[in-house]
Amino acid sequence: MAGCAAAGCLLVFSPVELGRHLRTAVYCAMGLVQLVPVTTSTLWYRSVYSQFTPLEQGLGVMGATSYLVGSQCYATASPRLWPPVFSFHELWHLCVLVGVAAHYALCCSVLLRHPDAL
Repeated sequence: MAGCAAAGCLLVFSPVELGRHLRTAVYCAMGLVQLVPVTTSTLWYRSVYSQFTPLEQGLGVMGATSYLVGSQCYATASPRLWPPVFSFHELWHLCVLVGVAAHYALCCSVLLRHPDAL
């Protein structure tokens, strides 16, 4: 997740204009990285996802969905809700905030259940 955030910052401040779609790929990666625990059952006996509580599973899905929906708003430059007050760009920021909050809540919940993991 931190790597995706760093890549996004570098793309924004890069002197080379790489385009909206490449930046959108970084946001999609941030959403998809939330789904990594779902795939761990192919490597281990029990998947990480199966060890989450239902609330934690919901937070993971909500975070990933929020990032992916926000990335599509950003990539397509739509919807134009209440220009110039609230449009696709503000909706994208809102989706990112929801995704970050869900990821943070998920991490806090897991760490509260497993304090020895610190």
